[in-house]
Amino acid sequence: MATKILVYDDDDDILEICKYILERNGYEVHTRQSCGEVIADLTVVRPDAVIMDNWIPTIGGVKATQLIKKDAEFSKTPVLLFTASKDARALAEEGGADAFIEKPFSLKDMEESVQSLLSSAT
Repeated sequence: MATKILVYDDDDDILEICKYILERNGYEVHTRQSCGEVIADLTVVRPDAVIMDNWIPTIGGVKATQLIKKDAEFSKTPVLLFTASKDARALAEEGGADAFIEKPFSLKDMEESVQSLLSSAT
């Protein structure tokens, strides 16, 4: 069974790039353009990892990550926060994300970050 990744970003182009990169690496990819129903989304998809944009409607990536990490069922789900902010590390720490990547990112950076995230979760 394929490893599932749930990607949150409000930018269609970024979602398409992430989907392409991750599917090329054998992952099953699900995408969302807002994070207001993050726990409901995780309940439906049951992802092995989450990639969360920081600047996303409706509650933002930091708050959405906090909700994931506080949820009894999903607290162990690894989250990669990605952001164009220069404070990426601080935002990831505030949200409780397991890792972060700064935008713009290279395809190689995304691949390596996801592989690292998944290997540290097992």
